[in-house]
Amino acid sequence: MSNKRVKKITDFNEVKKTVTKKKDTTPISQQTTAMDMFEVWFSANWKMATAVLGGIVLLICIGAIAWHINAANVKAVNMEIASATDIAGLENVIRKYKTNPATVPAMMKLAALYLGENNYAKAYDTLKMAVNSPEADIFLRTRAAIDCAGILELQGNTEDAVKELEVVAGNVSANESQRAEAAYNAARILAAKGDKEKAILVLGNINLARATMDTTDPYALWAQKALDLKKRISAPAAAPVAAPAADKK
Repeated sequence: MSNKRVKKITDFNEVKKTVTKKKDTTPISQQTTAMDMFEVWFSANWKMATAVLGGIVLLICIGAIAWHINAANVKAVNMEIASATDIAGLENVIRKYKTNPATVPAMMKLAALYLGENNYAKAYDTLKMAVNSPEADIFLRTRAAIDCAGILELQGNTEDAVKELEVVAGNVSANESQRAEAAYNAARILAAKGDKEKAILVLGNINLARATMDTTDPYALWAQKALDLKKRISAPAAAPVAAPAADKK
């Protein structure tokens, strides 16, 4: 190999390439993690952060205390309502806590005491308060509505009694057994008045196929009563018994 060739190879190996490092243009906000940024922010705003955190904790404590106080007050009120047993006591708690759902049983209890004294007007008005109490359970409100119709029947106002029972029977939000009870009683009153056609029509609100003597199913019992009533209404009238002919002399 010639000296010139060796020289060229040596010169080539000695050449050093200059590498230019590319400058990192990524924004600083993207080069740091979320935790890094929070630490930077917290170090600059720790007083405000501590105050906000303390306020949140205070609000939670105040809310918990208020909840416990309210629960204790509700319990005390309910106990006061439940402990009333006579007319004066029941009238007092109903007047004080008229919109409390726990007052509805007290209204029904008071109505029963009025009925015991044959004070139908006060009994009816008290039950109507229960019916119109939106905070009360619908089962109790429906029970009160049926009892209102019962009071009207006791007073001889069968027309309005049937109307109120038909309202209950048509209320799809009410308990199905209560609806069946209302329909049966409306039909019973109508049949007693001689309006058999309308009585049978009202009984159509009850599924008679469910009629059994199963005491665990209230609907089945009312359906059984309705079925028996329908049979009595539909039965042909018995032929009058002919009077015995007078003995000929």
